Amino acid sequence: MQLRSGTSAYGEAFEHFIVLECMKLASYFKSEYRLSYLRTKDDAEIDLIIERPGKPLLCIEIKSSKNIREENLSGFLQITKDLQNSEAVCLSQDQQRKKFKHVTVYPWQDGLNTFLT
Repeated sequence: MQLRSGTSAYGEAFEHFIVLECMKLASYFKSEYRLSYLRTKDDAEIDLIIERPGKPLLCIEIKSSKNIREENLSGFLQITKDLQNSEAVCLSQDQQRKKFKHVTVYPWQDGLNTFLT
């Protein structure tokens, strides 16, 4: 089966890839980090939550899109807006760093380097 950009299968594969990269890097460099996720009863979710001792909780949304817009992050913006002592980021294939309210969008490679190495 060939993955095609823009399909749900591609998005799921990209999300799994990023989560595995985070797990690998945390294991190599930050073994004290704890990784989890959150899905509410209403199906709102945070793709990845990283507990970092002595630092704010890191909430990560993962998007395979190459052009992230604010409306792509509406659920993530809502669920993370009132979290105390937390940082909310989106890792994507967008090549531009962007800011939508309290969420910063990073090209995925930059985000991994910023938060996990």
